[in-house]
Amino acid sequence: MNRLLAVCVLLVLVFRASPAQHDRPAEADTVDEEVRFGLSAGIEDSPLAELLATEPAPSAPVIELRSRLTEHLEASDGYRNGTYAGSRMKSYQRVRFTPSDHLSAGLLLEKDPGERKFDDFATGYLALRRIGPFRTVLLGDYIVESALGLALWRGADVGKGEDIAGAVVRKERGIVPHFSSDENTYFRGAALGMQFGGWSVNLFTSRRGVDASVNALGEATGIYAAGYFRTSGEEAKRGALGERLYGATAHVQDPRGNTFGACLYRSLYARELSLDAGARFSGKRAAAASCDYHWRSGPWDLFGEWGIANGSPGGNSCARLKAAQGVDLVAALRYYPYRFVSLHGNGFGEHAGMSDEKGVYTGIRLASARRWSVAGYVDLFRFPGGVPSQRFAGGGSDRFLQLEFQPAARCAVALRYASKVTLQDLLVRDGAGLFATQQASSSRRSLRLNIDYRTFGGVHVRGRWERTMLSADSSGSAGHGMLVLAELTAPSAAQFWWNARITIFRTTSYEARLSAYERDLEGATSMPVLYGEGLRWSCVIRYAFSKAFVCSVKYTEEVRDDVKRIGTGPDRLPGNELGTAGVQIDLAL
Repeated sequence: MNRLLAVCVLLVLVFRASPAQHDRPAEADTVDEEVRFGLSAGIEDSPLAELLATEPAPSAPVIELRSRLTEHLEASDGYRNGTYAGSRMKSYQRVRFTPSDHLSAGLLLEKDPGERKFDDFATGYLALRRIGPFRTVLLGDYIVESALGLALWRGADVGKGEDIAGAVVRKERGIVPHFSSDENTYFRGAALGMQFGGWSVNLFTSRRGVDASVNALGEATGIYAAGYFRTSGEEAKRGALGERLYGATAHVQDPRGNTFGACLYRSLYARELSLDAGARFSGKRAAAASCDYHWRSGPWDLFGEWGIANGSPGGNSCARLKAAQGVDLVAALRYYPYRFVSLHGNGFGEHAGMSDEKGVYTGIRLASARRWSVAGYVDLFRFPGGVPSQRFAGGGSDRFLQLEFQPAARCAVALRYASKVTLQDLLVRDGAGLFATQQASSSRRSLRLNIDYRTFGGVHVRGRWERTMLSADSSGSAGHGMLVLAELTAPSAAQFWWNARITIFRTTSYEARLSAYERDLEGATSMPVLYGEGLRWSCVIRYAFSKAFVCSVKYTEEVRDDVKRIGTGPDRLPGNELGTAGVQIDLAL
C-alpha cells in the first residue's frame, strides 16, 4: 500500500503540471478533433499497429538504438531453488542502421527472465530496397506475407472485435524483415522480391532450427512456441527440428486493381514430425500451395485464398460491401479439414492452426460522420473431430455488438456485449447402460462500458466497467467476474508524457478471467490476465530530452487478496504481491 500511496501522490503532481485550460490548442474544438478523438480513433489501444512497424520510415535516422530492461522485484521459487538458471532480468537490445532509403540493417538481442545468456535470442537482417526491378533483396531473418495468410503469414494479427473487417481482410506486405522478439514465426536465409509492371514475384529460401518437443523415438511431436529456455528440459527443445524451406509467390494486378496470385513452398525436416500421434501429420516433408484473388466491382470487394496443404484442400472466401457512406458489410466462409496442416500460415479462424474447422462469419458496421457507430458480428463454427486427440465433434458461436457514441465534443462512450457458446459431443451412458453421444454446451457472456474524456489541457481520462458471466466453470457451478479501471494519459506530443492506471478485479475462477491492454514502454505490449480478487496499478513516464534522446520508465504492481502466495510450481511467489519495474532508452543518431 505504501507503493500505491506513492503513485497517487505522483499522479497529483503530474496532473497539476498538465497544461491549463487556456493552454489548449486552438483547433481543439473543431469537428476534426472530435472525430479523431472519438469514433475514428477507436476505444481499444491495441499495440498491433506498432508491432507491425518493422521497417524504417523514409525519414528514419541513420542509427537507432533501443535498450530496455525489465525485472520482477519478487523472486519466485524457481530462482530460489535453482530451477531457473538465469537472472530475473528481461533484456531487449536493438540497433538499426539506415544510411539511405535503399539500405537498412538491424540486429536485436533478447533475453527472457530465467535465461542465462544476454543474447539468448538473436535476430538480424540486411536489406536493399527499390533498386531497379528489385523491390527487396534481403539476407538474414524475415517473414513472408501472402494473400489472406492461408500458406504464409506473420505470427500475430487482428482478432475479431469492433473492427469487423480487420480479422478477415488482410493487406499483405510481401517480404518483411523480422525485427521482433518473436522466436518462432520467421525464416532465416535469403529473399528476393521483384516488380515487372503489374507483376510482383517473391523468391525465398530458409534454413533454421525450429523449437520443438521430441519424444523417446526421436520424433518431433509439436512446435514449442513459448520461447522460454530457463531449464534443461526447455533447452532440449531449442532448434530440435531442423527445417530447410524454399518457396515463391507471384501476383498480377490489372489496371482496375484486381489481383490474382499463387503461392508455393516446400519444407524438408531433419527428423520425423508427428502431430496428433501421426493422425494429423507424419513425415519429413511438408508442402503448401494456394491460389488467391481480389476482385473489385463498384461497392463490392470479393477476395479469397484456397489451396492444398498436407494433401488436403482448404481455404476461405470473403465478400465486403460498402453499401453507402458509413455502411460496411462483411461475410466470410472458411473450411479447414483436419489434415490441412499449413505450418507457416495464419488464416482467419476461431482457433490457431487452421485445422479441423469450418465456419461462417458475418459482420456489419454503421457509422455517422459525427456522433455514433454500431458494430456487430456473428461467427458460427464447427470442429468436426473424429480423431484420437478429439474423439467427438465440437463447435459453437461467437456474437458481438458494440454501440459507440459521443454525447459531447470531448467525450466518447462505448457499450459492448459479447457472447460465446461452445458445444461438445460427449460419451455418456443412457438408462439401459449403453453408450450414446450427448451434446453439452457452455457459455460465456460479457458486458462492458467504456467512457473516454479529454480535458481542455489534452489529458485523456478513461474509465471501464466490465462483467463476465459463465454458465459453468471448472467446478461445475456458474461463475462470474468483474473489472473496474480508471486511467489518466498525458497528451502524446508532450515532452513529458505519462500514463497511470488502477484496476480492481474479482472473479470466481480462472475461467472467468478478464484482461485489458495496458500501456507499456514504447514498442512493448502488455495485456495482463486478471483473476481471483485484487488490485493492479501501473505508471509509465516518458521524457524526451531531445528528438534524439528519450528515456522511459514503468512500474507495475499487482496485489491478490484471495491468496497468500501468487503462482504455482517454480513461478510461485513468496507472497501475494508482484511488482515489476522497467526502464528504456531510445537514441537516434
